[in-house]
Amino acid sequence: MLIHLKPTCVSAHFQPTLIDFTFYGLVLRGGQELATRRPYPNKTLAVACAKQERGAKDGIFIETAIRLQNFKTVSRWAIGAHIVRHEIAYTVLDTEHDGVSDDVALWMAPHGWPNRWPETVPFRPPVLLAPWLKIPDDIDGPKEIRQEFSLPTLERDRILTLAGLGLPENRRPNLESAFQLA
Repeated sequence: MLIHLKPTCVSAHFQPTLIDFTFYGLVLRGGQELATRRPYPNKTLAVACAKQERGAKDGIFIETAIRLQNFKTVSRWAIGAHIVRHEIAYTVLDTEHDGVSDDVALWMAPHGWPNRWPETVPFRPPVLLAPWLKIPDDIDGPKEIRQEFSLPTLERDRILTLAGLGLPENRRPNLESAFQLA
């Protein structure tokens, strides 16, 4: 299964840095396997990408040997003097295809692909639905954020050709840098 995730932290007043990212027992460390970069013109968006990639990419690819129906990610971000833990519990809604992405823009019908927007998810602009960690101007609030996120399966080719939709092609993660989960 090809999984495209975009661990993202949004902050207008801080420069967030990813400490680590955990997925299904796989631990990726910021500064070693992952890097915090800004692939978007809006520089308040910090996205984790594979450190071995050149330049800022729009997330990471993970290849798994099995299909996952439910999985959890945990990202820890350094925000000023604070550490904020962001946990997302994902639910895959179907088994039609061999890929998933938390990039909501890919669910629509871009470039002739069929619409994969789930009937159980009310339509909202992707920027409002994306499971991003949003840091308020005053960070005195909770240091642990939990979210639940349901997503449809997508065609592998859709993910490989459209990840980073709306960005230059060189912002798309490369399959060669996908993290492997046996």
